[in-house]
Amino acid sequence: MHTRTSRIFRVASLLIAIAGAWSSTALAIADGQWTRLPVPTAGHLRSVVRDEQGNRLISFGGTNGSSYSNEVFVLPLSGPPEWQLLQTVGTPPAPRSGQAAVYDPVRHRLLVFGGTTISGQVGDAWALSLSGTPTWSQLFPTSGPSPRYGHAAIYDPVRDRVVVFGGNTGSAKLNDVWVLPLTTFPLGWSQLAPAGDTPTTRWGSTGIYDPVDDRMIVFGGVQLATGFNDVWALSLGGAPVWTPLAPTGTLPGGRWTHAAAYDPLRGRLLVFGGYNGTTYLNDVWALTLGASPAWAPVAAGGTPPAARWGTTWINDPVLDRMVLFGGGAVAGETNDLWSLPLGAPQWQEVFGTSGNAPWRYDHGAVFDPVSRRMFVIDGFNGSFLNDVWAASVDDPTFWAPVLPLGPAPPARTNFSATLDGARRRIIVIGGVGSGTGVRFNDVWALSLDPPIQWTQLSPGGTPPSPIDTHVAILDPIRNRIIVQGGVTVSDGNTNRVWALSLLGDGTWSELSPVGGPPAVRTAHAGIYDPIRDRLVIAGGYNGGFHVLNDVWALTLSGTPTWHQLVNVFSFSSQTAVYDAGNDRMLLFGGYNSDATNDTWAVPLGPSGLTTLLAPSGARPSPRFSHSAVYDAEGAQMIVFGGFNVPSPNGDVWSLKLPVNTTAVPPATTRSGVQLAAAVPDPAVGEVTIGFTLASDGEATLNVYDVGGRLMRSLVDASLPAGPQTVRWDRRDSAGNVVPAGLYFYELRVGQIRMARRVVLVH
Repeated sequence: MHTRTSRIFRVASLLIAIAGAWSSTALAIADGQWTRLPVPTAGHLRSVVRDEQGNRLISFGGTNGSSYSNEVFVLPLSGPPEWQLLQTVGTPPAPRSGQAAVYDPVRHRLLVFGGTTISGQVGDAWALSLSGTPTWSQLFPTSGPSPRYGHAAIYDPVRDRVVVFGGNTGSAKLNDVWVLPLTTFPLGWSQLAPAGDTPTTRWGSTGIYDPVDDRMIVFGGVQLATGFNDVWALSLGGAPVWTPLAPTGTLPGGRWTHAAAYDPLRGRLLVFGGYNGTTYLNDVWALTLGASPAWAPVAAGGTPPAARWGTTWINDPVLDRMVLFGGGAVAGETNDLWSLPLGAPQWQEVFGTSGNAPWRYDHGAVFDPVSRRMFVIDGFNGSFLNDVWAASVDDPTFWAPVLPLGPAPPARTNFSATLDGARRRIIVIGGVGSGTGVRFNDVWALSLDPPIQWTQLSPGGTPPSPIDTHVAILDPIRNRIIVQGGVTVSDGNTNRVWALSLLGDGTWSELSPVGGPPAVRTAHAGIYDPIRDRLVIAGGYNGGFHVLNDVWALTLSGTPTWHQLVNVFSFSSQTAVYDAGNDRMLLFGGYNSDATNDTWAVPLGPSGLTTLLAPSGARPSPRFSHSAVYDAEGAQMIVFGGFNVPSPNGDVWSLKLPVNTTAVPPATTRSGVQLAAAVPDPAVGEVTIGFTLASDGEATLNVYDVGGRLMRSLVDASLPAGPQTVRWDRRDSAGNVVPAGLYFYELRVGQIRMARRVVLVH
């Protein structure tokens, strides 16, 4: 995986390049690029083949039991094992599972036939070219087999054709054999009529090509409820003949939807796992081929993968190993990856699994810039949840459950989760509970440093009435969380504002802003604008089936005051982040008459228009009630989960963003007080910050990270009127050099407060 140093170097290079090129390419750069982050979603009955030319594993399709996929993922088999979602063009096959797929080495492409879709079984054929831009195209062979799933297929390299055996039509099991020659045009299927005994009709069997004896080997499968453990050979040269094999040795138990592959170095069939009607399996068997076939169990050391069915594996001849991926297990769908070296078999887990991927909606999500992990808390996925999951945004290969100490909060949805960076914890407020749908106004803290544990806080003061679907942001200057809007037991939909101090167990107080106010609302989006020290809210729902499109700002210094900013397209249940690299509010997704996957940019400075962005790359599917967080060091917005997701397995997306140094507001003057831009910006080492005081008096100049933690107090003294200069040596208050990233510096003079930002690079 990438090291932290190399990642920072790439970020630094990006910032410097963009700083020089921004003025001429602002629009194109500002729109960013979408990338899906995780491994293929957990599931079973997918297709996995080895791309011989690219020496990589290719995964297509599959199901998680409730939805189907048509995504293509690739994994290099040499070098760092990093999954990539293959961006394809052309119209792809309908999402499906139980299809057959083979690699066509002559034309460097993936061939797919049949499977089960949301509409039932299909008998279509498709090709995905792997040279140049991967492109899907449907093949239209004549006289095709009946629609089916769970069939076996091989590529016959001598005759350059695909061979298909058996399968399930949904109402009948099959034992027919079809071939698709790839050298004749137009393409046309033809059915073979092999001589000899015929295997029993079945599905879920596996087939491999035996190059030594030029034949197809079929093992296992099921007709009714008991799996087969018989082995059949179909000769492929001349007149085809079925021959049942009678291996010696200890036979494996009957099974279906197992994994099977050919080991060319030892001339044998290797089988893993499957299902026997009552039990999921994780055993490994080898069938030596040739004149005297013999079965023997393979004794593999290490901890084996969980027992599973609908799994697949391939032989990696370069490293002489088997590579196993995914499948359905007792604990749920998997997306783990395993390696089994064949010289001295020892199971090695390459990627872990989350078991059931943590798909959900109406949950809480927080990004911790210190550990660079995204935390997902509670929510709903058909059941109310009270779990915690985490994934690194630098190595998002799998989610891991977090198991905090202490009693956990009751399961809930529609609460707020806010990072309190100064105290290394997440603060959870309110929400709706399971069962009777009771609302909460309790406050919980989840510590992020070991030992990770839940603690219920008991704030003083008068809290809001039990509340949900509100907005909450950290006010790092005043050490408090601001809660606005939502639905309360006492008021219904509201536009009230509360503050929760973060010292000790905290104290609740209600704010009484002037100006406005905005309409009552719920399910809206909100951010903290650190440059202007204010809460910014957008959209939402105010009841009566009325979705809002207004954007409001609440200043937090002095007398809290509402100001309306601009309008955006009407949405509720969208997400928002503060895009610090461009000094703007980003809104993604949401619901009006339907779910959307649009991204809007709302400028926060004195001028500019709200813009619908057009990022490059495939966009996330439309969704609402999802979550989004901002990673300043990685210059990206990260989107997780939500409702209306076609594949509900907790997909994670990154919108890579530019860092526009010209987006920093110009030198600010207020009552004669000025705060200038840091020089240089971006900076590798120390920076110089200039400010001007209108009169003699007390002044403070502090530096904060994007998590709201005080990094360094540069000035805290009584100063004379006039221009001042201070140097920051890039060290925190403990004398440590701070890492690359985005930082804010704040000048306070009496009731005047100004803030700006500076980018540090490696």
